[in-house]
Amino acid sequence: MSEVTDNLDVIVRYCPLFFALLFWVHHFVLHHRLHAYEEMKLCKNWYDLPRQSATEDKEVTLNQIIEAESQRVTSSRKMAVFVSAVALSWLFFGSQVFT
Repeated sequence: MSEVTDNLDVIVRYCPLFFALLFWVHHFVLHHRLHAYEEMKLCKNWYDLPRQSATEDKEVTLNQIIEAESQRVTSSRKMAVFVSAVALSWLFFGSQVFT
């Protein structure tokens, strides 16, 4: 029975690190997407964007998309740092609570 408890302790101890890793992967995916939009703007390839109306200016739309994506990247970075801090504190101090 203690072997099952030891395995459960390992899972509980390292599970927050796994979640922190997922948050960092999500951040880097968003960062890569933002970089792709910025490259699209530099190369002036905004014709690749979907058009919602004939009067819409795609350059303005691309600028709005870049602004929104940069806000998403900033918030995902903050969230990944916060979750990493919680996971590291759980790793180092959480085991002392349960023993």
